Amino acid sequence: MRTIELKLQEVWGVNAPAFCKECGVPAVLSRCGHDAAPWSELSPRQRVRVRLQAIRKVKADRLTQTVFTAAS
Repeated sequence: MRTIELKLQEVWGVNAPAFCKECGVPAVLSRCGHDAAPWSELSPRQRVRVRLQAIRKVKADRLTQTVFTAAS
């Protein structure tokens, strides 16, 4: 597997072998009805969509994490 595929598995989990060609999210999580394909069969434009969705998910996950700070 390539590095990008490993990172996508870290973000979406191992259950995301195929991605929606239109939305860019894993087909398992998408209920949009669009066609899905594995990473290797996506066009460069579709791969960009998948990357952008993964970046959005990581940022959203970071915002929902609880941050503890130590007061001095």
